[in-house]
Amino acid sequence: MVNKPALNIETSRDILKHELVDVETLHANANAISTFHIPDLKDRKSLVKGDFARVMLDGERFWVKVRTIFSHEIFEFVSLGQFYYNGELTEGLVTKPHKKGTVCWFEPRHIIGIEKGQEDLGIGLPVTDRG
Repeated sequence: MVNKPALNIETSRDILKHELVDVETLHANANAISTFHIPDLKDRKSLVKGDFARVMLDGERFWVKVRTIFSHEIFEFVSLGQFYYNGELTEGLVTKPHKKGTVCWFEPRHIIGIEKGQEDLGIGLPVTDRG
């Protein structure tokens, strides 16, 4: 029998979905002061490989380039909701030690912004967000 090492979240290179801000819950709270728009759920559920999703971790917002979409039907043994995404950071974070390319796992409930299929210009933001 082969022993598999347990995932140590403290040393994991990935950003796991439970670490991200659930913006749906934040907006549902009547006392919350919203400083951002949440795209329609239909749009948040329709990302494809190469799209960009903006998510938030401890108040810092950042872009993740979608690599893979996982359906709950494929992974019936894992209770993860309808489906979830896997992507990589387009730039390093300021408040956390995560660098460009860090893997990020997220769901539609974490997405505060979307850019569809645009090329990353190498400094972290899709073309339409450049001032």
